Amino acid sequence: NIPDRRRLGTVLAGAGAFCSETIIEEQIPGRVYRLLVLDGQLLDTVVRNPPMLRGDGTSTIRRLIQNENRLRAAPGARIAQSLLGVDLDTRNCLATQGLSLVSKPAAGREFRVMGVVNDNRAEENEALPEPVHPSFLTLAKEINAAIGVRLVGIDIIAESLSISLNESGGRVIELNTPPGHFYHDLRAGEGY
Repeated sequence: NIPDRRRLGTVLAGAGAFCSETIIEEQIPGRVYRLLVLDGQLLDTVVRNPPMLRGDGTSTIRRLIQNENRLRAAPGARIAQSLLGVDLDTRNCLATQGLSLVSKPAAGREFRVMGVVNDNRAEENEALPEPVHPSFLTLAKEINAAIGVRLVGIDIIAESLSISLNESGGRVIELNTPPGHFYHDLRAGEGY
């Protein structure tokens, strides 16, 4: 969510504090999907949504994050596989919504905490609500064969999986070997 040169400068300066080299990637509009593939066969597909919080009208976002992390830590990995961090992604994501760590969102107001989906809650992973276009099954088989592993998680950003990747303008963003099962084992409306 870098809308202009000023924000780009801020982000590059922040990244430069950690590493002298920076990779800039195109931002692709759409949702994050995970395809779980075994031996070229699609086992499962989930939509991975970014972490969200809800304001209570009195707490700062920093406090809401601390409260969320206490909830996540109590039962182990059944709620989330990681705690929410406060990093540049968090600050940028909040800024695009007109918020900061000291904002006190109104009671009931939902807001994204991060742009990336890796630190989401179990209920923020959803079963795919649409049929998968046949081209994704072909893609899954090709990836399986090309990398020579039996089980792979294919992460895709696209507007929809009901049309081909080319038609949607989407991209494969990551291959996970072995893939994390959290997104498939724990998701909205389901549990262990």
